[in-house]
Amino acid sequence: TRKINLLACIISVLLAFILKEKRAEMTFMTLLYFGNIYIYATTFAFDRYAATLMPMRWIIMGIGVSLLIKFVKNIME
Repeated sequence: TRKINLLACIISVLLAFILKEKRAEMTFMTLLYFGNIYIYATTFAFDRYAATLMPMRWIIMGIGVSLLIKFVKNIME
């Protein structure tokens, strides 16, 4: 399930940049996420503390879902 979750986050970030909406929010969340990964990777404790990254992933996916809905709505019109 981690791979599916990561794939959904990547798609969400791509949608934000393709649709040119929510770029600031998505950039902030992505930089925050990668910053945390860097901190965990330098302490060699990523496997133990990776669960704290999940809220950021869920926020990124939530923004992505809203952008996907707008994208589909624009195609339908």
